[in-house]
Amino acid sequence: MAHITGTATVTVHIPDDLLNLKQKIDHTVTSAMEGQVKALASEIMREAVAKDAAMRGGGAYYTPTEELVDAIVVTGGGKHLHIEMDGSRMSTSPPVIGEDGRVAQWGVHTNVHGGAENTMMPLWLNDGARGLVQHAGSEYFEYAWARIQAQVPEKLASALSALGFEVTIS
Repeated sequence: MAHITGTATVTVHIPDDLLNLKQKIDHTVTSAMEGQVKALASEIMREAVAKDAAMRGGGAYYTPTEELVDAIVVTGGGKHLHIEMDGSRMSTSPPVIGEDGRVAQWGVHTNVHGGAENTMMPLWLNDGARGLVQHAGSEYFEYAWARIQAQVPEKLASALSALGFEVTIS
């Protein structure tokens, strides 16, 4: 039995005005993501971290360094946005041991043996910690992410409206 096969090519012509419209929308979205949306995400993250630091306060065993803001990394371009909390960007210093062999001053973002714990600090502050100084998490990242997701469509709509598009958000 013989098989007959054929190959066809379908060409769709997109009128120049529709192609230009698509390119204009793509460019607007890309520009907004690289500029306004990236700045918005950074601002919201900084506000959430500041709120977390104010809520946490200090105490006999914990003095906030307010360095969590240094851990915020917002990257991306085009239509992609990446937000990360990189604890390695926070400082460390070991505890100071007094002449009596006891801890005279606690370290910064370290454990009682002087080992670095800075990489874990963003997670512990968000989720809570069960170590020497136990505390509940503040969920600052989830709070910030929800605000970013709510405000990004408004920024994109604003950018498209500025180009003359009629935009509604539902």
